[in-house]
This record gives sequence, structure tokens and C-alpha cells, in this order.
Amino acid sequence: MCSLATIIPPAIVWLVLRRLTDTLRGVAAHDPLTQLLNRRGLGELLDASFRRRNTGARLLLVDIDHFKCINDNYGHHVGDAVLCAVAGILRGAVRKDDVVCRMGGEEFAAICPGGDAETALRVAECIRSSVESAAMLEGPGYEDLRCTVTVGISERFADHASWERAMRAADAALYRGKNAGRNRVEWALPSPASDPVPTLQMGVELVRAAP
Repeated sequence: MCSLATIIPPAIVWLVLRRLTDTLRGVAAHDPLTQLLNRRGLGELLDASFRRRNTGARLLLVDIDHFKCINDNYGHHVGDAVLCAVAGILRGAVRKDDVVCRMGGEEFAAICPGGDAETALRVAECIRSSVESAAMLEGPGYEDLRCTVTVGISERFADHASWERAMRAADAALYRGKNAGRNRVEWALPSPASDPVPTLQMGVELVRAAP
């Protein structure tokens, strides 16, 4: 690097190193399979958002139903292709300012800025119905390869403390949806101070678990 600096002006060397650093940081923040943000990248984005004192957002946790069966029946290479297909569907189902990431395994997340309950429900149902109606792979032997997702929606969060609560609540809602039959949208149990959640909308079967 010292000999390089004697040939190339220091400003150029700095620019190259800066771009390399930015590239490596971007790689570390993204899932290599789906190219979505990973958990680390989402954390960095939320840190920046919390510093701006935003108006809040809602978390949608999205989990592919019976994903192990896909891997077992078709192989992990097909499972990877399904993960990429679902990632593409999520990109198309969310709004322009929403953020999608792969949390790990077959679990994804969408962050809906604004914290509006009805908007979060519309996005969640769009994700659910879009995955349900899509063919995961084209070609002989894959005609029946389809999948569904279950979605858990959190209450509004706007800082680190409420983000941790939102994660736990959305995860609990997700697994209530799994236990109730999968391929559905489920709300986190509302706290006494939270906004009322919307009920049936646009023909959506919305499950509200009893406290």
C-alpha cells in the first residue's frame, strides 16, 4: 500500500478504500442468497431511524409454512429457489417506503413506517395472498410446488425498547397463527394503551386470539 501511495495521489487511494469499505459494509448487511437486508442490516437501518425520532412503524414477521417439507421432498437447492421466489414476492407486495429483510432460515420481516394498523393489515394480506397464488418454480416436476406464509403483525414501535417488545409480540402472533392452521394473518395481542386493531377488511380472515 505504501508503494501504491507513491504512484497514485492520496485522494484517489482514499476514494478507492472508502468505496471498498462501503462495498464490504453493504455485503455484510445483506443476505447473500436473496439479496435482502439481513438481521444486521435491518438493525443498522432501525438505529438510524430511531435517531431521527420517527413517528413509528409496525413489524410484520413472515414465515414460510411447512418449509422443511419442501427441503425434504425436493432438496435444499429447490428450497433455496423458493426462498428467492418468496423474497421477490415480498419486494413486490410491500409499499415503496417499506423495508423487507430475511431474518434467517425461512423467516422474513417487513417494516411498515407510519404505524397505521389498517395499512399494516393491507400489506400483510397482500403478502399472504401473493405468496399463496404464486407458482414458486417453473418446469416439469414443479407444477404443484406452491407454498403459503403466516404473518404476525406487531403493535407500533418507535425506539429500541418498543422494538424489542414488537419483536416478541409479532413472534408470538406468528406462532399463534401457525397453531391455528397457517396461511393467515394474526395480530399481536393489544395492550390497554394500544390503538384498536381493524377487524375483517377486504374479505381478509383476521384472527384475533383471546387474551
